Amino acid sequence: MNKSKLGPLSFLTFLVTPFCFSCSGSECKPTRIAVFADNQLTSAVTSGATENAIPFLKSHFLFCKENNVDVVVISGDLVNNAVSSYYERANSILKEVYGEDENQYPEFVYSMGNHEWYTNDAYEKQSDQAIALFKKYGRIKSKCLKKEATFSVVGQTSKTGADFYKVINGIPFLSISGSDSGGMLSYPEETELKGWLKEISELPSVLNGGPIFVANHYAIKEVSYSFGQGAGPYSESIDELLKPYPQAFIFTGDTHYSGVNERTISQVDYTAINIGSSSYSRHVSRSALMGRGESYYNLKSGSGSKDTLIGEVAQGYNATPHIQLVDVDENGNVKINRYFSGGSKGSKRIGMEWSFPHSPKKDGFRYTNSRFGDGEWAKMLYGQNGLSWSKEAKAEWTLSSAELTVRFPDVVDFNCCERYRISVNEKPFDFVSHYYKYDDNAHLMHFSIDRSDLPAEEIFQIKVSAYDFFDNESLNCLLAERIVQ
Repeated sequence: MNKSKLGPLSFLTFLVTPFCFSCSGSECKPTRIAVFADNQLTSAVTSGATENAIPFLKSHFLFCKENNVDVVVISGDLVNNAVSSYYERANSILKEVYGEDENQYPEFVYSMGNHEWYTNDAYEKQSDQAIALFKKYGRIKSKCLKKEATFSVVGQTSKTGADFYKVINGIPFLSISGSDSGGMLSYPEETELKGWLKEISELPSVLNGGPIFVANHYAIKEVSYSFGQGAGPYSESIDELLKPYPQAFIFTGDTHYSGVNERTISQVDYTAINIGSSSYSRHVSRSALMGRGESYYNLKSGSGSKDTLIGEVAQGYNATPHIQLVDVDENGNVKINRYFSGGSKGSKRIGMEWSFPHSPKKDGFRYTNSRFGDGEWAKMLYGQNGLSWSKEAKAEWTLSSAELTVRFPDVVDFNCCERYRISVNEKPFDFVSHYYKYDDNAHLMHFSIDRSDLPAEEIFQIKVSAYDFFDNESLNCLLAERIVQ
């Protein structure tokens, strides 16, 4: 990597001033970018949500180093709270991987997530402390920095916001942190961001068709993750900001929905990508087929969990160290690949490659909601336009006074199965699959349905179907019939 030399620097903070690539060229220079979010690091190995944060952050940095990454984009929640020891722990992991020679570090573009606003484990918010710590550790200052926020944070007259933008290898990177833990954009912040985007749009690389990269923590309403599931309360403001810029790519986090799913990318007026978590993924119980914002039935969920897969996984803390690798060539063409970073165990590529020509036009967008129900997309992903079971597969079920339990094997291409539908006398019950884990081995599915929710008929006709990420129904199904005792 061609990095300019810097003098000796202090290593007491996580993100001190790094080397800088070319920051003002007239065209894009080939650049490799890694993107992740939602690591939620604490200062020690703990249980629950943060259990995987330390090893997975290390595996991410190893992935970046091994792949000669030039820029690291972090779309919020690197740390679990606005606590200096948490940031310091991140710094120690960075040094462990890259060493103490700052000339070997990539450039960082980091935005605040809701956890960067929380000042303790009780999720209390104190913007003075939160913003001060982010500015200390957020690697904002570098030779690539072009503009830094001047607007005042709401209710904090002495504090300015944490937004900024950099130009690295001729490519603009905009970090938007908002003014509170929900991602609110005040009027002064919106005004400043609009001015920056106008400047950015006039950069030579952008005028020549190159991308604008944006880091923001909160998913976008009606855009991210297909129809905007998990969108932040103020996401409309971001949407309005980016609508005039079809060349914009915004990377969001927060939802912890799986980055394996092909609907994590959506193009309406620009490209929105909701990144899978760096520490744990949630099941997403949503379906484009069932309409915007409608949930699966997901009975027997309990305690707010979306999980109905019995004996396999729990809702909460499943190890899914998602990271994305973005390549920009000298003409501004963009390619994105997704991985699980595995540290010493190596990385695993997941899903299909996403590619974008330079000078994108809205009428040329490929990754739109029109993909759903289109078998050609399924064929590109796993070779046929619908999932299928092997000839030997069969469904079995038992009935008690409390519930109906259905067991059946995975479909053949199980890592591309988003959900299973169990129809009982044509009444559908949709259950999330385990795609978010991207397993090497097939599973035996084991689902239960409350007896009170079953049809009242005396004979049950049960049909099991599978649906892929594009809502294509499986090419075959499993059938069973039994008289109720």
